[in-house]
Amino acid sequence: MKKVLESKLFLLTLLSVMFIGFTACSDDDNEYTVAGVYTGNLEIGSTEQSIPGVKVTVNQDSSDKVTLSINQAVPGIGTLDIQCPSTLTYNADDKEYVSNGNTTWEGYDVVVTGYYYEDNTADIDIAVTIGDNTFYVYFSGKK
Repeated sequence: MKKVLESKLFLLTLLSVMFIGFTACSDDDNEYTVAGVYTGNLEIGSTEQSIPGVKVTVNQDSSDKVTLSINQAVPGIGTLDIQCPSTLTYNADDKEYVSNGNTTWEGYDVVVTGYYYEDNTADIDIAVTIGDNTFYVYFSGKK
């Protein structure tokens, strides 16, 4: 009887160790986060004006939400001070994260689309509609 009990205890211990050994994290888990301060160039629409050294802050609120912040003087528009909550998705085909959000700035409609890459670079498109005109501002930077 003692030998049978020891055998069952040994098997139970062996099975427990096997279950723990085979439990692992998925290889698909991606530890990358889009959060950070990106520094780069801001280009104003169809003009050839470029503003170097611009900083864009991205806070990752959750796995599918980010808030993008920029505060920069832009010729022809004024000081662009935008806080834009955005939805974040992962595009597996292009291996990039994409954020899309809408907000207002001084009563004007603003659409912000961000593309974040695993090499810690980002491209962010900002469209500001003032009256009948839409001004486009493009940011390209690195963390």
